[in-house]
Amino acid sequence: MSSGNSNGSSGHNQVVPNDETNTKQCLIVGTWNVRTLNSEENDSSKFDRLSEVIDKYKLDLLGITETRLPGRGEKDLKNEGLLIYSGRTQDSNRYQGVGLSLSKSVKKYLKDQKYISERVMTARLSIENTNISVIVAYAPTNDKNDDEKGAFYYELSGAYETLPRDDIKLLLGDFNAMITSDASTCNGTIGGESPHSSSNDNGIRLTDFCTLYDFVILDTLLPHKIKGTWKWPGTSASGSKTVNQIDHICISKKFKELFLDLEVDR
Repeated sequence: MSSGNSNGSSGHNQVVPNDETNTKQCLIVGTWNVRTLNSEENDSSKFDRLSEVIDKYKLDLLGITETRLPGRGEKDLKNEGLLIYSGRTQDSNRYQGVGLSLSKSVKKYLKDQKYISERVMTARLSIENTNISVIVAYAPTNDKNDDEKGAFYYELSGAYETLPRDDIKLLLGDFNAMITSDASTCNGTIGGESPHSSSNDNGIRLTDFCTLYDFVILDTLLPHKIKGTWKWPGTSASGSKTVNQIDHICISKKFKELFLDLEVDR
């Protein structure tokens, strides 16, 4: 399966039983930092671009970060999908923001959504006899202070605690987290296929969160060509451009066998 875009995304196929057909239905899931969906009034170009990317990669669910959309709500998309989003409500500043798009075929399964903040939201789907809870999150950048990062993970933990215990749980988003390829540091939570030799502070925090709540970070499990999810302006000391994998998709460990494949793209 393929999931990607110009700014970087990660995706995977998830197998969900379909009793009516006695076959298996795959969901294609991705995450994308869009930099912004905010635009002038009556300008739909950014939303049209979003629909194009969703259609290109045949995404059923797309966790979207840095939408910069104010407030909270829903928006119908050009491709007949649905966007639900959670942005800032306490002031007029238009930054941060998270969202989840659902394809035309999947939006009918949406049962509930919680707009928690401009950094965290949740949604619950019921597909035939399978319940899926999705968290979309946008973490502070690695250079932010401990208080801001701690507040984010406190909020993320609170969101997790509200989810039904037996649901399949997906955690999608931009965590600004570089994850080590040393799988021995956290057996069962990460694999050895990260492009990074060590974790940054955000990577350690994400790994600790996933260990605490029994998630596995999917993009560390399988070997795949890393095209990167974020490029720092300029060059490194060696003269090469810096490409980091900082967007991630995680799934409850007990359901990781449902995961089929993943691709990281820019």
